[in-house]
Amino acid sequence: MRHPLGGARSPRSIDAPTRAAFATAALLAATAGPLDAQQVEAFCAGGRSIAVVDLDDPFGDYARLAEIAGRAPSRPRVIRQPADERRAPVCVEGDATPWDARLGATLPEIAIGDARLRFLPIAALAHYNTGYPRDRNDGVRWSGRGLSTEVRGGIELAWGPVSAAFAPIAVWQQNRAFEIVPLDAADGRSPYRYPWHQIDWPQRFGDASFGTVDLGQSYIRIDAYGAALGFSTENLWWGPARRNPILMSNSGPGFAHVFIGTGRPVDIRIGRVEGRLLWGHLAESDYFDANPDNDRRLFAGVVVDFEPRGLPGLYLGAARAYLRTIPPGGLDLGDYVLGPYTDVRINPRGADNPEADNQLLSLFGRWALPESGFEAYVEWAREDHFADIGDLTLEPDHSQGYTIGLQKVVEIGPRWIRLAGEIAHLGASTTFMSGRPLPTFYAHSQVIQGYTHRGQLIGAGIGPGADAQYLGADLFTSRGVVGVYGERIRYDNDAYYQWWANIHGFRGHDVEVTAGVRQLLFLGDFDLSWELSFSHRYNRNFVRLSDPEGALWADRNWGFRLGAAWRPGAASRSTTPLPVTTTGR
Repeated sequence: MRHPLGGARSPRSIDAPTRAAFATAALLAATAGPLDAQQVEAFCAGGRSIAVVDLDDPFGDYARLAEIAGRAPSRPRVIRQPADERRAPVCVEGDATPWDARLGATLPEIAIGDARLRFLPIAALAHYNTGYPRDRNDGVRWSGRGLSTEVRGGIELAWGPVSAAFAPIAVWQQNRAFEIVPLDAADGRSPYRYPWHQIDWPQRFGDASFGTVDLGQSYIRIDAYGAALGFSTENLWWGPARRNPILMSNSGPGFAHVFIGTGRPVDIRIGRVEGRLLWGHLAESDYFDANPDNDRRLFAGVVVDFEPRGLPGLYLGAARAYLRTIPPGGLDLGDYVLGPYTDVRINPRGADNPEADNQLLSLFGRWALPESGFEAYVEWAREDHFADIGDLTLEPDHSQGYTIGLQKVVEIGPRWIRLAGEIAHLGASTTFMSGRPLPTFYAHSQVIQGYTHRGQLIGAGIGPGADAQYLGADLFTSRGVVGVYGERIRYDNDAYYQWWANIHGFRGHDVEVTAGVRQLLFLGDFDLSWELSFSHRYNRNFVRLSDPEGALWADRNWGFRLGAAWRPGAASRSTTPLPVTTTGR
């Protein structure tokens, strides 16, 4: 730790509150660039970085834990995309931390004049489900029944303020048959569509195996004078949740979008602020309807966070998402650029309304406390627009959802134990008892594909009307990490109360209980991972509830995931100093 009067001390030689205050002061003073070597030096001597490649990269998770443990300068971590995650600084002075030997393992690169060409890790993954699909936070891949595979890699170019990446993903899904709700193909609608709400969220993607090559985490952007502008197909993640962010996650494929915003947090005297505006296109899957006139939707979003001065590790933020169907003739430029941010009306009802839109709002907060190795976070959201201030005041819980979570890091010598929990609630409020329509998260009567892209959700992977509770424990050592977890999910409770509660009482809920064990193992330049889970699910998707005796039937699923990533030179660069980065936060 850098002493304010000069010199350096071990993090253990200064009390934790003072250490946290120094960290915040160093970051608030750093307005000339993102978190680079000089800023980490202000926090501690001997900083190195981890090369983080994707939103679900375990090294990104480790960097977040390092912040909670007081071993890295704190960052907001509530507006995320892969290009912003490339360099995760971590301190290595003082007591050893679990992955010290892996720190400083930068991406291999070659110089081409003033430019640098980096090679992203080559990674492959296979996921097998024995009973039914279990698909969550896995991007373009849809983990149906049977084998699902994924291969990714790519290159990244950095040239002054310009950076770009070509990082495609190739996936293949066996898509074995399983029992679904039988539907006819009336009015050109797919028999594989979701039966309970107006939403493009297929029960199954056809009746055959299929493969896809996607642009994945590709982008091109310019970072200059604290601002960022670019085009991207990357996955996005908004809010502090680790498993179920409400407005934006990587449960589905990334969508093409342009963005403009801050390239790093900006000091505004009372604290630091960062934000981003984006405009993109969402596409319909092949398993919804046969009408080509409604296949595309405009997605426009704004997200912002604020770190108050004097409250280290506290981040407050808000996000808004706007969806509108793009007619065959397209939209005017004003409808694209200004409409999403000026149109706050409630549209007239009717599926044929050409101005129909869907507007979602989210407020969130995260507080990381390195002096106690603890963080807590919350996100609160609304799916349905409020009619007026009176509506918002009297019934703020109408169409609400929320996620609450925490994690605690316990240091035992050079090992860390992480204890984590999260609950999410997207079920309907009791305000429907006053006669109001029953809004369901991610489904919509006018923007009929709902909050999806190519048939997968872009919000929380648990889906419409769902609730989830999660508990997990992980042990981080120099060899990697091993952990156990348990999770309970009650799926689409809105559909249950609308269709089945009067017939089956409490026995008809669609509830899944899962237990799992997982491990990441470092072997030279390779990262090997595996996960084994067992799920017991009652009344899956209400498939058999049309039979009065059909409640409490159960499906069982064994899930097995095996992954490998090759990071050339990862085992031989443990003394590499922290490289200066030109992008990211």
